[in-house]
Amino acid sequence: MTEITQPTPSRRMLFEAVIASTIGTTIEWYDFFLYGTAAALIFPKLYFPSDNEFLSQISAFGTFTVGFLARPFGGVIFGYMGDRIGRMSMSSQTMRSILDSIAMRLDEARDISRYMTGLLI
Repeated sequence: MTEITQPTPSRRMLFEAVIASTIGTTIEWYDFFLYGTAAALIFPKLYFPSDNEFLSQISAFGTFTVGFLARPFGGVIFGYMGDRIGRMSMSSQTMRSILDSIAMRLDEARDISRYMTGLLI
């Protein structure tokens, strides 16, 4: 019987993987840090105006919690689809959905003209 040997990763490939993982983790942590700060300071007044400040604050932190709990599921789904279809394709889909979400929010807030929102979507 012949043995099939797996190629061993070179030291450079290992170093690049560690750096890429560190950068990705740092960006993800920073994203949640900013969102958590905004959920505490900005979202209660902007998105959940109410006479009861406590309920506004809890609603804002509820959005933070949903995002925190949903992120691993998105990673599993998009990771699987990335393996099947291609990572570049899934990355483009993710960026497209982010831009669509931003455009819809801007349209709701009427911060930009309808024509600009149509171009973004």
